[in-house]
Amino acid sequence: MITNTQQSVRENRILSASPDGTSRHPPRPLRIITRAADAFHRMRRRARLRRDLERIDDRIARDIGIPRYELEREAAKPFWRK
Repeated sequence: MITNTQQSVRENRILSASPDGTSRHPPRPLRIITRAADAFHRMRRRARLRRDLERIDDRIARDIGIPRYELEREAAKPFWRK
């Protein structure tokens, strides 16, 4: 007679990527897609933040203590560069 726990262990081994059932990582194609999606979202966020930096006026820049040239330099960077 097989218990529920034994059945779960067998199912997990069948669904895992490695033959012995010890792998905890998703399949490789899923990892590649996930990493690409994460990179895409990071680049979009950088682009949005840099557009916002362009809109900061001089008064606010002085209030937060960042020189205008630093804001302009950061805003001029391409979205793929950190």
